[in-house]
Amino acid sequence: GTCALNELSCDPNNSHLEFSLVEVHHNSAFDLLDANARELLDGQEPGGADPCCVKVDSYESFLKVYQTAKEDRMSFLKSNNRSLKHHLLVTLRPVRVVSSQVYKGKLSFLDLAGHEDGKKGGSQAKNLDNNCISHSLQALGSVLNALNSHAAQIPYKETKITQLLQDSLHACSPVMLMTCIAPHPKFYQDTHNSLCYASKARGSSKSSSDSQGGSGYGKG
Repeated sequence: GTCALNELSCDPNNSHLEFSLVEVHHNSAFDLLDANARELLDGQEPGGADPCCVKVDSYESFLKVYQTAKEDRMSFLKSNNRSLKHHLLVTLRPVRVVSSQVYKGKLSFLDLAGHEDGKKGGSQAKNLDNNCISHSLQALGSVLNALNSHAAQIPYKETKITQLLQDSLHACSPVMLMTCIAPHPKFYQDTHNSLCYASKARGSSKSSSDSQGGSGYGKG
């Protein structure tokens, strides 16, 4: 992401970058770049599903908008005794003009928020958070499995996360999953589950490279 911003800032007349910031909490999506953090509804409902996009021309300007939006949201959640555990989706959209032709790209970063085993104890609210996150992870895993097996139907509509990532999760898009694991024996099962989950993304990424050889800018 930083490299993309630095590259675009070198040619401000013919290129720029837009980004959006979305929070997904209990399978509801909120646009953090909207002044009121409006909820993003399904495309068929009034209000549409597209989040606000902010144009930035440098890493510094991106970081300023990003940090301000996150801090405002955290303050709101804390003041209203709301859970701070959620998914966060940052989407970068580079735009470049070459010989009057507009090329557009898209790069999505999703914080999966992690999963904690409810059997290990916790409050009712914490368990609810974990159940919602588990549901999102399972739905994303189902999408990756379907892509890896070249299924005719991909279950994008299962959760808000997979709906938002629908145009980024297909046979022509590479996928990378960064996984935090713990080497201690008592975390063996958690580590094993995390690596098994990561293997799904690895298979999806291989499928995309086989079908297209990676992705870059597309004509707009």
